Amino acid sequence: MQKFSFKYYEKLKQKKYRRLEKKFLIEGENLLSECLSSEKYASSVEALFFRKGYANVQLIRKAEAANPGLRSEELEENIFNKLSDTVNSQGIIACIRNSAEKDISDLFIQNTVITLENISDPGNLGTIIRTCYWFGLKNIVLNNTAGEFQNPKVLRSSQGAVFHSEIFIVNDLKNFLREFESKGFNIILLDLKAERFISDPDFISCEKNILVFGNESNGISEELLSEASFKKFKIKGYSDCESLNVAVSAGIVINRIISGRN
Repeated sequence: MQKFSFKYYEKLKQKKYRRLEKKFLIEGENLLSECLSSEKYASSVEALFFRKGYANVQLIRKAEAANPGLRSEELEENIFNKLSDTVNSQGIIACIRNSAEKDISDLFIQNTVITLENISDPGNLGTIIRTCYWFGLKNIVLNNTAGEFQNPKVLRSSQGAVFHSEIFIVNDLKNFLREFESKGFNIILLDLKAERFISDPDFISCEKNILVFGNESNGISEELLSEASFKKFKIKGYSDCESLNVAVSAGIVINRIISGRN
């Protein structure tokens, strides 16, 4: 491999280059398999790198079949490790091109949209994406200061659910929510200081809902909480525990929405 080319892909381990090049790296057989089973990403594999002695030739051939002209290279272990982001790598890494983002107006036809404001922990973000996928909710909105969903830790904790999701980034979350409110959506903020609980009968009062979860430490911003028309609910607790992990909270609330409809 030419030095310049290797350095190009190695730079994709950094957020600023992922954003600049609109590409990212994935590592491991599970993530690559999920990528290749995705209608959205299956043909977005630009390059494939595998450690010398890597045995799963079938997976390599599957990637090559879905991506004509795919660059596929075997690397010595010391070179491969420079691209790797895991301690015990399975020996295969792929470079993925970002897929085209759908028009956000497509969300108007959805019943439930998950919105994340300033979620910063990669493990939480990936787990929430995975939870949404489990419940059949594929549309997720992030504000522009939330975590990066192409982050390697997000990708791993999502277990590949990123490849089956539509993730939208919005610059002005308040105006985004107002616009959807005008289209008949309930805007539901999950707030520890709320007076109402998700177990209350009026929690599900509309077919169309946007659920908003806030930052792990600070919760939802005052900018959103100050909107009088946005509804505020919380999960009822049964101890003196200060709070729930935001990813756990998301699972409980999403289950409440889904089970309330079925």
